[in-house]
Amino acid sequence: MRTERVLSGLYRLLAGILMIFCFGLAAAGLFFTISFRQFEQNDYPDLVSLTPIVSGAALLVALGLLWFLMRRGGPEARTLKGTGVLIPDGWFLCALIWALGLSAVLILVIGGLPTNDARQIDEILHEFERGEYGAIQDGYFACYPFQLCYAFLCERMTGVFGAGNYAPYQWGNVLSILISLFFLYEITWELTGSVRACRALSLLSFFNLYFYVYSTFIYNDIWPLAPLYGALYFLIRYLKGGGIGNGLLAAVLAALSWVVKTNGLIALIAMGIATAGAALGAMAGREKAEKRVLGCAAVLALLAVLPFVLRQGVNGYYEERSGEKISSGVPAMAYLAMGMTDSDGKYGWYNGDNVHYLQDNDMDPGAASAAAWPVVRGRIAFFATHPKAFLQFYGMKYFTQWGDPTAVSLREQELTSRHQELSAQATALVSGTGYRILGTGMQISHLLRMFLAGLGLFLLLRRYHGKQIPQSVGLLLLFVFGGMAFHELWEASGRYTLRYTLALLPFAAIGLEGISHER
Repeated sequence: MRTERVLSGLYRLLAGILMIFCFGLAAAGLFFTISFRQFEQNDYPDLVSLTPIVSGAALLVALGLLWFLMRRGGPEARTLKGTGVLIPDGWFLCALIWALGLSAVLILVIGGLPTNDARQIDEILHEFERGEYGAIQDGYFACYPFQLCYAFLCERMTGVFGAGNYAPYQWGNVLSILISLFFLYEITWELTGSVRACRALSLLSFFNLYFYVYSTFIYNDIWPLAPLYGALYFLIRYLKGGGIGNGLLAAVLAALSWVVKTNGLIALIAMGIATAGAALGAMAGREKAEKRVLGCAAVLALLAVLPFVLRQGVNGYYEERSGEKISSGVPAMAYLAMGMTDSDGKYGWYNGDNVHYLQDNDMDPGAASAAAWPVVRGRIAFFATHPKAFLQFYGMKYFTQWGDPTAVSLREQELTSRHQELSAQATALVSGTGYRILGTGMQISHLLRMFLAGLGLFLLLRRYHGKQIPQSVGLLLLFVFGGMAFHELWEASGRYTLRYTLALLPFAAIGLEGISHER
């Protein structure tokens, strides 16, 4: 019981920190927003001033509309007999249709081609077909070996759909978006047991414009989200006392998500902590303790082993095919050094320095790490003696990532539209009237999501006042906070925070349920 109290105290602390950050973002978002320069090679976030009266009025109108729709009610959702799964309500089905419709319009009007890393990988795959493997020896994959899993998937896609056919990549995004929404809906049900909270999640799903714009993005950021939220959902069910099958399926889905995109490591760690907490709680004397502990141990083992088995399987495939040993790539120290560097007004955003450390040291990861360490040490010493600069750097690094209403989606939409001739309708969506409408909608949605998430976390803390916060709730808190902390240290990007801001939706649903509660 002592371990459970310690973990519950940790979850309470994390909920409090996240609540302050969400309310802080909502308050700052009344005065400032983040905009990204288009037609640039890398992401350049700019701070843009807003009129707080206009921003506040837009937020109040959105809240008023949601309050009205929540109070009107509608057909109550019900569970599927024998499963505990909540059958989505009518509002959720409408939200899915909205997501599908908007995504389809963007894909069909804009089209799109791979850019940046995706384009480079696409070109490298043509080299592989010719039996040329310089990218593995001392090129792109020597720097980023984890991208071999994406390359492996692209080769399978090419084998099925043909070379140069990128529509399946985009429709794969759409499928992942719809599945992700479903799992977020079911996560809300599992955490609250309230059909009203699920209705709130349904209504909030209409505001996820930044997520749906990513349907055109030809890269591996959206595909892994469906298995990611599926993993969180099934582990929550397991932590609440479900069968071992839920836990094992969660581990498998988490491993698949991590293999496709290594950002899934945060989820693996959060799932490991929550599962270990459940095991320790069972050992403290709960009924069926032995069976529960063994089940948790099996889930933990699968979480620890399966991702690396899958990764090594892909690496082994390319090693045998190329005759080259897969490098460990850019070392973590190089990423940390880049994440502490301010260049061109970008606080820890990508600037290419991480790769340069490796290239300037004969592709030797150990030497690259040694070269990056003095930069890290120097920045630590500088921040230690300049607290104002420390607060400014990490405050802006935080705000430029989490205060981005578009999660860089509009910039990525512009990127994917390059290298092709655009119609008048596509131009309007990429940089004209459609672009401005989407941007304004995203700005309002961002304020709404952050305010309601902060309120939801406050209500959550009040609900569990004097009680232990369960591992199922703690899992989501660990996941969001872990992503927030990690990207304060690592490379900054609004695109990377997408998975965590979406995970705030169940908390935002609790907030919306709270303000629309019928007394």
